[in-house]
Amino acid sequence: MKRHPIVQDLLAEIEDYCARSGINRTNFGTQAMRDGNFIPRLEAGRIPTFKTVERVRAFIEKNSKATKPKRTPRETLRHLIDIATRDSRGRRRAHRAGED
Repeated sequence: MKRHPIVQDLLAEIEDYCARSGINRTNFGTQAMRDGNFIPRLEAGRIPTFKTVERVRAFIEKNSKATKPKRTPRETLRHLIDIATRDSRGRRRAHRAGED
C-alpha cells in the first residue's frame, strides 16, 4: 500500500524520535496524541490534519531537547532501513531486482 507523502514523512520522524528516545510506539501515541493506536492508524491509511502534524512535530521538538540518543547515527540509520524493509506485518520483505 502506497502511503501519502505527509504520512510517510511523519512516520519517519516518529520512528526516528522513538529510536533516539527509546520510547515505544504505543507510548509515543499516548503521550503525543492521547491515542495509543495513533501510529497503527497512520499506517492503516489515515491522513492526519495539518493541526495533528503540527502537534506531533511540536511534541517531538519539545521532548527531543530533553532526551539523549540511545543509538548512534549509524545505528539509527540501520534501524530505519530495517523498518523500511518490513511489510505491514513486520516481516522482512525480499528485495526484488529493479525495485526502488
